[in-house]
Amino acid sequence: MRLTHKDRKAIIIIAGALLLLNVGVWICRPRSPLPLKGENVRQDTTPTPSSTREKTGTELAEPFPFDPNTADSATFAKLGLKPKVIQNILHYREANLRFYKPQDFARIYTLSDKDFRRLLPYIYIKGQQTTKPLHQSTYHYEGGALSEEGVQKNAPFPSKLHPGQTLDINAADTTELRKIPGVGQYYAAKIVKYRSRLGGFTSTAQLREIKGLPDDIGRWVTIGKEPVSKLAVNQLTFGQLLRHPYLNFEQVRAIMDHRKHTGPIHSLGDLRTYPAFSDSDFRRLQPYIAFE
Repeated sequence: MRLTHKDRKAIIIIAGALLLLNVGVWICRPRSPLPLKGENVRQDTTPTPSSTREKTGTELAEPFPFDPNTADSATFAKLGLKPKVIQNILHYREANLRFYKPQDFARIYTLSDKDFRRLLPYIYIKGQQTTKPLHQSTYHYEGGALSEEGVQKNAPFPSKLHPGQTLDINAADTTELRKIPGVGQYYAAKIVKYRSRLGGFTSTAQLREIKGLPDDIGRWVTIGKEPVSKLAVNQLTFGQLLRHPYLNFEQVRAIMDHRKHTGPIHSLGDLRTYPAFSDSDFRRLQPYIAFE
């Protein structure tokens, strides 16, 4: 049977449609990605232990007792501290500042809370009065605040102070602070944390700056002779100065501007031209500023 011209044309159209359909199916089929040239194909995709856990210097470092006032940069590096933290510690000491108690180590601006908690039990301050080595105690944070527990398990709750009894607010640890009527573990830790940020209390009235403490807490505490930690106003960085509770952003910026454009600050009177400061600001800052 001879095909007519119309039949041949229909067959050609159908064949072309089938060809296009096959090409489309081939293009759209799912394919595994081909390895790049020179790239090895890995058959076993199960992650190895080394790929599932990131090991940092801090995690691998074994803490050991050290004095932050005398340790060198190599010692801090062995403790797992980052170079920027080590640099700030050395700058802190070069400004004629020192750590009077282990909690003062938290004043280093770039030191993380994790590293501070990890190293705190191993900090030894030469000449510090202590009844036991620090590394025999367990220190930890609860709710972001510092607390301390002795090695004795299930120690009884400390008995409260009796009328007429007092304790040194700058020397007492959290266990001793819990002896104050109306102060439990949470507020004892808040006192220690705020004391560390201040550099030490110079007046019992400063306890009113911590919200939630008993109104009569002043009757249970005294201020000892331990010197407060001072701020080297001409040496510390913006962030280090801003950590102090008595300095806000505008005040620190004024200090940095004065240092940059006028030179070192010789007294708080040099800052009286800046509107960020008031007379009351100068009064409460006076015990905490060093001009070396």
